[in-house]
Amino acid sequence: MAKLQFKTKDQVDQGECKECKNKVEQSDSCVKVCVVCNCAKHGREMRHSKPCCAVKGCCKITEFPALVVFKCEKCGAKDRAERGIKHADGKCAGRARRVCDQSGHFPHGGIEEEK
Repeated sequence: MAKLQFKTKDQVDQGECKECKNKVEQSDSCVKVCVVCNCAKHGREMRHSKPCCAVKGCCKITEFPALVVFKCEKCGAKDRAERGIKHADGKCAGRARRVCDQSGHFPHGGIEEEK
């Protein structure tokens, strides 16, 4: 499966990506904002709700988009279209609801990483 890329309106011309000329699809998305820090203090990239250190240029406010999908409440199967859900056993009678594909992962929910 190809990696999904989110494009802004100014990156699209007549339904094509201005950069690579591939066709783009419009999809519902959920965009959350958090602070990304990648300093020696942590040793790796960390996501926080607020800046965590005084190092200039370290903590950067960043957008994290995610697709809005349909997810079965019973078996957890997901798809971009409600009719496209392939339930785990094929007989699942669970109800599908719209959710953010990154729900439960900070900043789309879940617990913020320890500082």
